[in-house]
Amino acid sequence: MFERILTLALNPSLDTTIWVDNLQLGGVHKAEDEMYDAAGKTVNVSRVLTYYGVSNQLILLLGEGNKRRFLERLNEGKVDYLPILVEGYTRENLSFVDDHGRMTRVMRKGFHVAYEDFVQVTQAVEERVDDKTLVMISGSLPTGITPRMLRTFCERVKKKGGTISLDCVDLSREDVTTIAPWVIKPNLEEFQALIGQEVTSRDQLVDQASRLVEDGVGCCLVSLGAEGLLCVDKDHVLLAHVPAVEVHSAVGAGDSLLAGFVRSVKSGLDLKKSVATAAAFGTAACMTEGTSPPHKLTVAHVLQQVELQELPRQPLEENK
Repeated sequence: MFERILTLALNPSLDTTIWVDNLQLGGVHKAEDEMYDAAGKTVNVSRVLTYYGVSNQLILLLGEGNKRRFLERLNEGKVDYLPILVEGYTRENLSFVDDHGRMTRVMRKGFHVAYEDFVQVTQAVEERVDDKTLVMISGSLPTGITPRMLRTFCERVKKKGGTISLDCVDLSREDVTTIAPWVIKPNLEEFQALIGQEVTSRDQLVDQASRLVEDGVGCCLVSLGAEGLLCVDKDHVLLAHVPAVEVHSAVGAGDSLLAGFVRSVKSGLDLKKSVATAAAFGTAACMTEGTSPPHKLTVAHVLQQVELQELPRQPLEENK
């Protein structure tokens, strides 16, 4: 299906995690420990793919003001990257973890992207895309890049024969079905925002995912946290049940899940094995700190415990 992988980060971040005992609003606290990493959904995906030996190139917009710290982390992870520098600073997000393991996150605004910067991104991708290329787009859109601009970008990629993977929270259902990506990977909260309604049952979840597939999405992966992973395409409805694990950080787990799925498909595994492997990647990622890639032995151990269930496909209900 694809031989080359390009990952596109339009709004990356530097993620700092700080561990604090007895975190209280209005209090003064001493940091017990801290770590920072180059992050953002696509950056996380690229790092995991690289860690698992899958060749890919990260094309990213990067703030001129704090590029050194960001690139240091990419270099440590041996990520192949092409930065397109923009005026300002890459956003720096903060995560506070208390002594009960509860995480409080502060998501900062990113830089503003001038139209000329987005043109550079478009040109960089188009120069590298052919009919054996997967372009992975994940994360939020920075100010200056609209959903319409991203739709036009995806149309140009597809005209050159490229395949699209999409995990972008700022797109509407119409945007997503117009782009018609090979795969999407929302979590449950993002999925509900995408379809514009609360999901209250498994049948409803399957029905709405099936509608997205009917309207142009190739494969819908919905990460369900401790409840596992749902996969719906035109031929299958699969639910991967995952084992209970001790969660250190769920940040980036969905990105590891998507990387595991893409790696499996690229290596020639069938859909069922790819879904099971993706679920193992996502679960194992929760057992690491920050946004670090899941450990290989942990993935292998979790994969042995993943149970895959094939669900019956129900006729689509009308007017839903």
